[in-house]
Amino acid sequence: MITRLPPAHAVLLTKLAVAMLLLLTAAGCTRTAACPPETPVPGSSVIPPCIRERADRIVISRLGKAFFQEHVIFQPASSSYNAPEPTCVQDPSGCAGFLLSPYYRMVYTYQVPDLPGRDLTTEFLLDAAGNLITEAGPLDLPDCVHDPQECRFSVVDAASAIVIAREAGLEPGLVEWRTDFHWYGGELNTYVWTVDNTLTSESGGRQSGNTLIIDANSGKVLQMMQWEAIP
Repeated sequence: MITRLPPAHAVLLTKLAVAMLLLLTAAGCTRTAACPPETPVPGSSVIPPCIRERADRIVISRLGKAFFQEHVIFQPASSSYNAPEPTCVQDPSGCAGFLLSPYYRMVYTYQVPDLPGRDLTTEFLLDAAGNLITEAGPLDLPDCVHDPQECRFSVVDAASAIVIAREAGLEPGLVEWRTDFHWYGGELNTYVWTVDNTLTSESGGRQSGNTLIIDANSGKVLQMMQWEAIP
């Protein structure tokens, strides 16, 4: 048996259905438009809150929430919204694809308890919707969530790195060794100390030597490689 509603009830249900549809549509538009709510001025360091939230989540996924809350600082003055590169729009053949669209540059600094007084920096790009642009390169962040050792450092200063290099047999060279602490991307993807010596130095300015790469977390010698400087 089919029950037919009086015309007045049918009209009321129709109005309610339309109202619910409008509410759902409006809610969906709000969620879509929430990131970002408006287009920033190119070069502006004013980052929409939802973009900042998505960037925070990326950093947390590598460093962990507790570490993020205690040690990580967002750097708005170094971060920015960037319009597509005009030269790339005119001729995209020699440009990375992400330069053809707007993007955000996000910069964070953080300190590790084992390295007091030393600010580490990470920088990555998000598209206009807040998605990580992997085309711009891998994250220069240790994955401490899956490997906590990546946030613990046994080689905490240049003096310690020099001791390791001496024990590993790095030649004294012609001048004092140079040391540097930095993120080493590519095949290593970790923080390292490098110790460079200079074995040759020609009158024209051409120089060469060896570089010892030391894992800053474990103190293990990772690689010995040659370097050459040609003026």
